[in-house]
Amino acid sequence: TSDNVEVVQPEAPERMNYVGAAHTSASVLFMLAEAATEAMVLYAFRSLTVDEDVVPFVIESTITYHRPARGTLRAISTRAEEEQARVRDELQHTGRARFPISTRVIEEGGMLVASLEARWGLRRLRRDV
Repeated sequence: TSDNVEVVQPEAPERMNYVGAAHTSASVLFMLAEAATEAMVLYAFRSLTVDEDVVPFVIESTITYHRPARGTLRAISTRAEEEQARVRDELQHTGRARFPISTRVIEEGGMLVASLEARWGLRRLRRDV
């Protein structure tokens, strides 16, 4: 939908460690969650990045690991449509905007394995005349 994006990493034997959890769990979970935040930004603000020379950039990301990850993993990033409108308005008035995106990484059974809070920015490219 327009207010969330999901990125999936299917379970695969080559990604498992000796205890059956995702190999290098921390890096896999971070990469998956960060990819979901970027997909959310590009999806929510596509018209700005394509038509209006607006550049998205990540400011910071903080991840919390809750438990070892097993099975197929899903990272779900959310950004409410009302907040998307607020970001567009801020960008229109100031030429830049900053906003948070929350991401949950869950395993097949629905258990939360990690959560990521990312702060993103948008800015218009400067045009030299």
